[in-house]
Amino acid sequence: MVQYSKSDIQKVINELSNAVVSLNKIGSCAEDLPENEWKNAVIEYLIENSTLEKLSSCRYILGCGLENEEVTDLHEAFGEEKPDWNYQEYVKRKGI
Repeated sequence: MVQYSKSDIQKVINELSNAVVSLNKIGSCAEDLPENEWKNAVIEYLIENSTLEKLSSCRYILGCGLENEEVTDLHEAFGEEKPDWNYQEYVKRKGI
């Protein structure tokens, strides 16, 4: 059984909620904005709010809870089905 402290759970929920709600608000405005503007808004939000670092911290907290489990790979532990972002695939898709 995996156990987390209440403060860790609160931190993860707060960070995830903030990111989801904020990105949803940007997405809600996307219809009224040119594509480059809403994409820039997303990038600015991610950078100015250190969102990627916060998400990484959440993943670390969740991973620490698995320390005593017999799991060697977080992808396996979290049941991730989607592959990580891949530069070569991005270039191929964009025709760069």
